[in-house]
Amino acid sequence: MEQLLELKEPIGLVTKPSDIFDKIKNINIDYEQENFIVFYLNTQNKVIEAEALFKGGLNACLMDIKTLFKNALIKNSNWDIRMCEKWK
Repeated sequence: MEQLLELKEPIGLVTKPSDIFDKIKNINIDYEQENFIVFYLNTQNKVIEAEALFKGGLNACLMDIKTLFKNALIKNSNWDIRMCEKWK
């Protein structure tokens, strides 16, 4: 499976969303459609995993909150940061 994120530098401690986004060099997604990306954080506010959880159409992305929270529980995530973006 292709890695979702290419980083400029390790993310480390996350105190605000810009801590993640400033360190992202590239996100490997299909830029022709909306993508709902989730960053799962542990109790020390470090990124456990990032995944494109849902994909939408050209200008909208529907997501299911049950799936989001189920995945967060499975990954033992304390917190998550969500982003629904086309990026380009």
